[in-house]
Amino acid sequence: MKINIAQRFHPFSHENGTKFLLPNTSYSIQVFPTRLNFVDVAGQMESFFFSLDFSGPLGDFTAELDLELGVLRVFGMTKKGYMRYIICAKKDGIWLTVEKIPEEKLILHRSFSPEPLCLSKGETLLISYPFNHFEKMKNEERLSLGIHKSQEWELIRRRNDFKEIFPFWLMLSHWIPRKDGGREQGNYLLLQECRRKINQGEKETVLTAFRHLFLAAFDGVLVPRLYDSEYQGILPEVEQKKPFSSPLPLLTEGAELIRSMFFQEKEEKIAILPCLSSEFHSGRMMGVKSLKGLTLDFEWTKKKLRRMRIFSLYEQEFLLNLPKGIQSCRIKQNQRVIKKLMTDAEGNVRLPLGANKTIDLDRFER
Repeated sequence: MKINIAQRFHPFSHENGTKFLLPNTSYSIQVFPTRLNFVDVAGQMESFFFSLDFSGPLGDFTAELDLELGVLRVFGMTKKGYMRYIICAKKDGIWLTVEKIPEEKLILHRSFSPEPLCLSKGETLLISYPFNHFEKMKNEERLSLGIHKSQEWELIRRRNDFKEIFPFWLMLSHWIPRKDGGREQGNYLLLQECRRKINQGEKETVLTAFRHLFLAAFDGVLVPRLYDSEYQGILPEVEQKKPFSSPLPLLTEGAELIRSMFFQEKEEKIAILPCLSSEFHSGRMMGVKSLKGLTLDFEWTKKKLRRMRIFSLYEQEFLLNLPKGIQSCRIKQNQRVIKKLMTDAEGNVRLPLGANKTIDLDRFER
């Protein structure tokens, strides 16, 4: 009864000047056909840029953020032929690798050095420019809400459908460092409203709060900003406060709130689908890690929990809180039915688990 999510996350844009977060750093990169602008979203490191000596205009220009590998890939057709390069961050710096170029050499100019550089196909430029590196921990947590449309970001933003947006938001947050931010400043007020609605279980209005946050607090492909630079009237225009606060928690803490709509853990109790909006009528979540050494996969259809798989690293017992109305479920191990469990008045079932053991739950009946 294995639960899988086959979708691979690689949002892309054909628009000149789209901004992307560079995985494992706090830098955003604004991508043009012949220029890359690096800006530290956290406001601690200096900005810099690269100019690339391609002959334009470029056809089929594309910038793609590969959230499976944590790299930014840029490619297109120059006047002289096809080009492609990738950018990624490692412990020793930011790497730019030329994979395809139409000529023998590519000339690069850097804002922090007067000397141009020449790169051949297959060569890598190491940018040992000081930056705050974040090493992504292995995280297999994935969310799917049943949408598999084109991942072109301009279309995603135009559709403004959180069945599409939330899985990308959650996936990108795994690559971005956690930072403290000003909790009373700018778009943090919108983040607080999302948190309030989830805490109060306002399932049918929580997405309105998230929609305001998404529109006001993000530029490009989920690059957070402290103030709405598009002046959409979502918050009253105010004088920007100093000192500057990092907007990165708008992404990372926003992702934690998204996660809490589907999974919550408090002390010894784990709640499944505690704040499920009616718009999310079906979906899957897999690789969800608990603080108690549990890994959970679960699936729901027609707004009803359908099946679950739970792996425990340790021998333990915990309380599982099921969605409202479920009175019983079936528990299996190694495809063999063990027993039927009844919920208590609050929808809880107590599950004993052995070390390095997996159990399956299904037949959630009302």
